[in-house]
Amino acid sequence: MSKLYSCFFRFICLKLFNLRNQILELFYTSECIVCYSDVGTRTLSVSNESNATPWIPLCSACQELIVLEEHKMCRFCAGSKYVKEPSPLKCNSCSKRKFLFQKVVALGKYEGILRYSILKMKNELTRNRSTVLARLLYEIRRMQLEELNVDLIIPVPMFRLRKFRRGVNSSELIAQELAIQMKVPICHNAVRRIRATQPQFFISTKERFLNVRNAFQINPKRRNALKDKRILLVDDILTSGATCNEISRILLEANVSAIFIAVLARAEGRPKY
Repeated sequence: MSKLYSCFFRFICLKLFNLRNQILELFYTSECIVCYSDVGTRTLSVSNESNATPWIPLCSACQELIVLEEHKMCRFCAGSKYVKEPSPLKCNSCSKRKFLFQKVVALGKYEGILRYSILKMKNELTRNRSTVLARLLYEIRRMQLEELNVDLIIPVPMFRLRKFRRGVNSSELIAQELAIQMKVPICHNAVRRIRATQPQFFISTKERFLNVRNAFQINPKRRNALKDKRILLVDDILTSGATCNEISRILLEANVSAIFIAVLARAEGRPKY
């Protein structure tokens, strides 16, 4: 019973914090979300320009440490561990397995400041960090994302009990911001996670693919809306690609035309601290 009260309290706090932040975002002096250095004053924008740059409270030094240069990443899986410049169509890692999605777009490697920011994002009640990192992903990889010409954005779903305990699904928050920046509709409930799975971090690559097998389901009410659509599937981290591949499998069964992946970080092996 105490766990239930704790989850309910966390849920209420999330709603209150989000309301507070939406009000404060109209006018405030902001700090870098990583090093807390001053990045200037943000005022309410009255610009209606479609190419207006979104507000990103990250200092230039932290941005440089987060972003990985595009030419150092595999053009298919966005990995960098097995890439020799110039980047190949497929690196030695992703060429060994057949994936059902067409391309991965990532901001950087899951290490250092980006890893720290994502871990903080996963454990905070507010949407600030998720929004900032999603905006940075769009600004840095804008050309790659726009070239995909997607029709619909879908966040990787979280099992309902886990989401209730945590209070927020960071993949949903990232997807929401990308939808705003890309001006593409988002469908939150197109895919459902129908069973809890073992945390992927603690198991081997082979076990990860087995772990998520049949863990997702297409919402029958959304099946017709998915037909012939180009889908951008959004998550916070991609490691083995097992989760995104399994969701891609059921999306293809729903007759989507193409699936692309957008993530904040690409992890390969144990992260560097």
